[in-house]
This record gives sequence, structure tokens and C-alpha cells, in this order.
Amino acid sequence: MEQKRDVQDLLVKTANEKVSQEEFLSILKLVAPGTSFRTAIDGALKTGKGALIVIENESLLPIIDGGFRINCKFTPQKLIELSKMDGALILSKDMKRINAANVLLTPSSQIKSAETGTRHKAAERTAKQTKTLAIAISERRSEITLFYKNVTSSVP
Repeated sequence: MEQKRDVQDLLVKTANEKVSQEEFLSILKLVAPGTSFRTAIDGALKTGKGALIVIENESLLPIIDGGFRINCKFTPQKLIELSKMDGALILSKDMKRINAANVLLTPSSQIKSAETGTRHKAAERTAKQTKTLAIAISERRSEITLFYKNVTSSVP
């Protein structure tokens, strides 16, 4: 039990790391208008279904539950179609492949979240815990929100 408490305390402490402006600008460039990734995100938004997209790293694997392996080349059309399903989509680190779909993310509930919706809460906690980019597309509000480490930003 003591070891579990230590891990939870570590998660909460590391979730508060600062992100440099340069680092966050590099994240914004990934979703800039004109990129194929932005085309995919905008297309997923237009479907009206909502989506959760996460960029894979080594810290992500322990919180992935279920889903199925896709392992196909990324194209905006493929991401748009797969985003119509429930669950998260997992992209490779270089964002050239769609690795998994219909994934349940199980980040620690000990990580504080200002979000209220299930998809956004999972995205925020996943980004904080795994130090990766998570993108939540709101079905109800028709908004795109980026979560990277401890930073949250709406995409215009």
C-alpha cells in the first residue's frame, strides 16, 4: 500500500512541471492550419461525434486498456473515419501511423482535472501523467482542446 501511495504522490508532483514557450509553440505547429493533421482534426470535428487522439510514447502503454491494433499509415481520411468510433485513437510518436483505435485510457484519478466531461478529463489526465499530447474534440461544444503536460489550450 505504501508503494502505491508513493507512485500516486509522484504522479501529482510531476503533473505540475512547467512547459517552455518554445516547447508549446512546437506543439501548436503540429496542429497548424494547412497540415494534414489539422485537416484530420477539423474533419473529425465536422463529423459531430467528438474524438480523443493521443500521441504515443513509452509512458502511455501502461494506461491503455482494450481497443485494437490498427498499425496503418496516417491519412486524414482514415483518422476521420476511425474518430467516429468510441474510445481513443493512438498515433505513433512521429504521427505517421495510426497505431490503435477504440482504446480506453485509464490515467490515475489522483491527478487533478479542471475538466468535467469524461473525454476531456481523460485527455487532461493522460497528458499530465504521460507527458504527451492529447487532443479532445468536443461533441457537444464543437471545440478542439489540446492538452500537453500541464498546459491546456483551445484551438481556434
